[in-house]
Amino acid sequence: MREMTILLAVIVCGLLSIVYALWATRSVMVADQGTPRMKEIAGFIREGRKPICCASTPRSRSWVWWSSCWPGCCCH
Repeated sequence: MREMTILLAVIVCGLLSIVYALWATRSVMVADQGTPRMKEIAGFIREGRKPICCASTPRSRSWVWWSSCWPGCCCH
């Protein structure tokens, strides 16, 4: 019986974490993008990310691609 209680607690925690992740994602996606100055700064960050995203070494390329290569980057 103790094992079933632990298993149920783990499943409930997993489901709660998925619900939280969905809520957090939605709240970020519907949030205002900010002032024109904030949008300008975000553009600068996107431009600065391109050299990192397009690293030329094969070893770093796989890690960089998985961690920071998003749509709009040079490798898409």
